[in-house]
Parts: sequence; structure tokens; C-alpha cells
Amino acid sequence: MSIRAKLTISFVAVILLVALIMGVYQAQLLDQLFRRIASRQMVLLGERVEPLVKSLDVPATDAQALRRFLSGLALLSESRVLLTDDRGIVIVDTAEGANSLVGRTVPPRLISKAMQGAGPERFDFPMVGPDAVGVALPWWTGDRVTGVMIIVRSLKQVSSIANREVLAFVIRAGIVASGVTLVVALVLSRSITSPLKKMAGVARAISRGEFRQHIETDSDDELGELASAMNVMSQEISRLVEGLTEEKNKLRRVMEERQKMLSDISHDLRTPVTSIKGFAEALTDVIKTEDDRRRAIGIIRDEAERLSMLVEDLFLLVRLESGELPFPMSKSDLTRLVRETVARMEPVASERQVVISVDTPANPVEATICEDRLVQALSNLIDNATKYSPPGGEVRVSLRVEDSNARISVADQGPGIPAEDLPHIFERFYRGDKSRSGTKPGAGLGLSIARFIVEKHGGALDVESKVGHGSTFTITLPLEKR
Repeated sequence: MSIRAKLTISFVAVILLVALIMGVYQAQLLDQLFRRIASRQMVLLGERVEPLVKSLDVPATDAQALRRFLSGLALLSESRVLLTDDRGIVIVDTAEGANSLVGRTVPPRLISKAMQGAGPERFDFPMVGPDAVGVALPWWTGDRVTGVMIIVRSLKQVSSIANREVLAFVIRAGIVASGVTLVVALVLSRSITSPLKKMAGVARAISRGEFRQHIETDSDDELGELASAMNVMSQEISRLVEGLTEEKNKLRRVMEERQKMLSDISHDLRTPVTSIKGFAEALTDVIKTEDDRRRAIGIIRDEAERLSMLVEDLFLLVRLESGELPFPMSKSDLTRLVRETVARMEPVASERQVVISVDTPANPVEATICEDRLVQALSNLIDNATKYSPPGGEVRVSLRVEDSNARISVADQGPGIPAEDLPHIFERFYRGDKSRSGTKPGAGLGLSIARFIVEKHGGALDVESKVGHGSTFTITLPLEKR
């Protein structure tokens, strides 16, 4: 059964139940009201009949005339009429048969006032029935009260009439209320079920993976709050799924990068190992002359050094990224650091027939840095610059202070870096010019290590390059206290 049908039935049942309760309550009220009205009418009837009885001159001994009069009065008033003598004994009763009270004595307390000539008096008359009400009138014969006339009416009949009227009223009210309730229930159920249907549709769409859902609602009741909560839930799920998708893509890229890194490591390890192995075998089997032997030993030494540098760079990068390597920060003079690093790299440059020039301010430039790590990053940049500069070339190292930042630049006169390679040169094992890998050996980790160290200082490492005009790497460090 649908919610709309349930709501409609519930509304109709509630209205009918309320109508029934109100009908019973109204029946009781009307019963009491009709009883009071009937009692009052009995008194009014007695007041109207009393002058007639007083003017009537019928002797109590004329039983036939009395019966005719009393029967006519009973018929007109729709009541039962009794007549007693001066002792309270019933001598005439319009009711016949077994119900007749002729010969029975009416309690004196009920008719005492009437025997004294007082006006109509109402009283309960249990001799006729539990719901009987009587009105006593003095019966005059001349100027003397010779008996009492009692007009009796059963309130049970009045109650039954009232109950019938109330029942008819309840039925009519129930029919009207049911009709109105049906209309109201249909309108209300539609206003309730329509948003619920929308919410169900949104829930089904979300279950299918369509998370960007929105329920339009203009109500501020519980249904409006539920719709708003579902909208918020849809947005949160959408953001969560987007975040998970992004994380999944990142993980995929990391896995691809790791796979590529493992492939590069394997290649970079295999090349020197193969060279070492080949020349070691040649020394024992093929090479006979002393010159060839020296040349083979030199190659083995170079490849072993290259392999050692690769392993050392790998361990360094892993320790840096895992946080195992300490990074003690302290105030240092960048002018001194640049000049000392250049002096340390001059023997390497000399061996490669490259000149290093340095340009720094005359005054100290203080910054909060980890001196050992920054020297390592700058040494990697200078080593790269001298490696790719041609014999007789120059590497320019400069220090400038601009906008509360220190900028250390390393410019070479090498072949430059193609534009398509620039976004990737800081990636691990990336070497854009594959043709130069053999003549300029390297693991492709120096720039990754340099950038990591600079970023740990809160700075940045950038590059500008043009093919045929060399490259310039710039370290930017904040001079404010970290």
C-alpha cells in the first residue's frame, strides 16, 4: 500500500473516531438538555392546565365525566394523567390494564403542596417508571380542594428522540467530514509523497554512482530538512568520490613513476656493472699489453665510482624524504657559503676545463638554513653546470637580495634544455638528452635532491633555458626568520 493511501486512510479514520467521540459526548449533553427542557415543559403545561381545572366543575363522584376529561387532556399533552382523592388514593388513571394505578396511594410528600392549593410542582414519579416525571395540580371542587391531578411523562421517550437526532447528526457530520478529509488528505499526501519520490529518485541515482544530485525544495518543515540533508550528503559523497578518484589517479601515477624509477635504477645499475664485469673478464682473457690493461682498469674505476655515486644518491634521497636525515637550522652567511662551495667545486671544474666565476655582495647575507644540506644542493647545481659546459666554457654563480629573498643563480654555457623537457627535469632519473647520457654520465637524481632540499627551506628552485644558449638554475630562499 502506498504512503498516500495510508495517509488518506489514517486521516479518515482519525476524523471518524473524533466524530464518534464527539457524537457520544453530544448525545449525553443533549439527553440532559432534553430532560431539563421536558421537565420545564411539564411545569408550563401544569400552569396552563391549572386554570382550566379550577374552572371545571366536575364532581369527583362522576367517574365517567372525569375519565373523558382526563383522557382528552392526556391525548393533547401526550402524557399520562392520574387523579387522586383527598387521601391520595388514585381514583382515575388514563393508563389501563396492568399498568393502572387505580386504588394505589400516592406518597403524601409528592402531593402535599398541591393538597394545600399550591401551584404546579414537578417531582420524580418512580411509581410509573424510573424515568417518569410528574406535575401535581390541586383538583378544585368549588372552593375546596378535593383531590390532586398528576400529569406524568416518561423521559425515556424524550431520550430516545434525542438519541435519534444525535445519531442522524453524527451520520451527516461524518459524511461531510469524510468528504472534506479525503480532499485534505489527498492534498497533504501529495505534498508529502512528492518530495519523498524525489528523494527516492535521488537515492537510486546515488546508488548508480550519479553523485551530483540536488533536490529542489521550498519547504522549511521536516521534509525540507531531510531534503537539505540529502543534498549535503550528495555533495559530501561527490567530494569524497572525487577525492578518492584523485587519490586513485595519484596512486596510479606514483605506481607508474615507481615502475619507471625501478626500470631506470635497473638500467643505471646494469650499465656500470656490465662495464665492470666485461673489462674485468677482458683483463684476464683478452688484454695483454700494459697500456690496454691500464685503460681497462681506469674504465672499471670510473664505472665503480659512477655506481657508488648512484647508490649514494639513492640512499640520500630516501633518507631525505623519510625524514631520517637531520635538518638542523641555524643562522648562516650565504655570501660565505656560496664562495666556499664554489672554491670546493673548482678542482672538478678545472678537470673539465671549465672556469667558475662568482659574484656576491660585499656584506654578509644572513639566512636561517641547514648549511650542510644547502651546500649539497648548490654543489649538485654547479656539478651539473660544469658537466654540460663545453671545454673553455664558464659557469657563473651569483648571489642577489631581492624583495626580502636571497637568489642564488648558477648559469652555464651548455647546449640548453628543450622546452618539452623543462617540466620534467626535476623528476628522478630524468635525463632529457638521451644522446648525451653516455658522454655525460649521471644518475638523474642531483636535481631532485637539490629541489627537495631547497623546498625544505621554504624556498623554490627554478630553471630558465634555451637550446643553444645554456641554462640558469635559481635558488630562492626567504630571509625572514623561519
